[in-house]
Order: sequence, then C-alpha cells, then structure tokens
Amino acid sequence: MKKVSFSGLRVSHLSNNNANSLFQSTIQVVTPVRTQLGDLGNAILDRFTLSAQKFGDQVNAQLRSKFTDPLKELDNKDDNLFSEIRRTVVFMTKSRDLSEKAAAQDLEFFLEPYWDVNRRPVKTQAEDTADMLAKYHASTALQAAALKLGMVGLFTELEASNKDLTSTYLARNSEIGNRSDSGSDLRSDAETDYTDLCGMVEQAVNFTPSPELLTLFNDMDALRRKYAPLATGDKEKPTDDTPKA
Repeated sequence: MKKVSFSGLRVSHLSNNNANSLFQSTIQVVTPVRTQLGDLGNAILDRFTLSAQKFGDQVNAQLRSKFTDPLKELDNKDDNLFSEIRRTVVFMTKSRDLSEKAAAQDLEFFLEPYWDVNRRPVKTQAEDTADMLAKYHASTALQAAALKLGMVGLFTELEASNKDLTSTYLARNSEIGNRSDSGSDLRSDAETDYTDLCGMVEQAVNFTPSPELLTLFNDMDALRRKYAPLATGDKEKPTDDTPKA
C-alpha cells in the first residue's frame, strides 16, 4: 500500500474561530473510531480533547459581545430581504406580461453570482451585498427593471439594512479586538496536540491500515483541505468571519 500523508495546512495561520472549528470537527470524526487508535492514540486524543475544549471555551467567551445579538438580528433581516427579492424575481419570470418577464429575467441574470449570498459568512455577505448594490446603482437598466416589478423599495431597504449590518459587524470586531485576552494563550497546547494526533493517525494508517483508519484519515484530510484556504499569511491570526448558523 502506498504511504499517505495529510494535505498541507498552516494551522498556526488560522484565525482563532477557524482553528477552534477545525479542532472540534476533528474530535467529532475521531471519537467514534477511537478503539482503532490503540493506547497511545487514545492518550493523544484525550489530551487533545482537553486542550481543544479549554481553547474553545475561551474563544467562545471572547466572541460574545454586546453586539452579538444585534448582529444576528441584522443578519436575519438581510437574509429575509434578499430572499424576498429572489422570490419576487423568480415569480415574475413566469409572468404572462412579456415586459415584466423580461425585466425579471434581467434581474435574475444579474443576481446569479449573488444567489447564495445570504448563506455566506457575515463579513463576506455584507461585502458581496454591497458590491451587488453598487452594480445595481450603476445600471439604469437594472434600476428600470426593479421599477417595472415594483422592487425598488426592496433594494433600498436591503441597502440600508446592509449598511447597518456592516457597521455592527465592524463595531463587534473592534470591541473584541480591544480586549486584552485574545484566547491565544490556550491555543498553543491545542495546536501541538492536534499536530500530534494527525501524526499518529498518519502513522497508523500507513503501518497498521484498516478500512476504519483509512476512512478516518480521509475524513480528517477533508477537514484540512476545507480549512487550508482560510489560513492567511498573518501570524497575528485575523479577526474571524462570523459563520452562518
């Protein structure tokens, strides 16, 4: 059997929230098959579970702020407004009025790159929505289509709501960033234990392979590939996007 190795991932370059998510997701896939790991593997897993939990508790405490609930409310408001825009456009593409149908088709084509924007992380959603609205305002044809379908008010309301979402997101990040305790003091142990766990699983699947271990390796590697693009070159670990619920 050809030896396997995990995909590259700069764990130290993940933000605190993304690192915590990676650690917790890894524990979830490893724990059900821990009987395959042997005594050494279980000892490493126990140590990693404890250090990851301590780090996660600290990260979660740091992420909580007075802006958390208002941010969620504004996020939901933006989601609902954009969903209403999508529903209206889709409905009007079936209109028997050819001019209304054409206007709806123009808007549908324009919105296609943003169709899932309300499922993106908050920061990305706010930025992409602002980009969409800037393009909408730059196009007299799109504005005319919205007017034809009676949707101008929806776009106007979404723009105001998205500005509130952006300012609240920035205020929350500023408030969290100014705290003296960033959650990093417990991160080092969790990172080390995660690396040890990955090394142990890699060795186990190469030297004592089994279908269960190979599945575990593939599941852990899928997580590493998922989080690899989120690692940045900034070792200061940038403030997180808030993931969608």
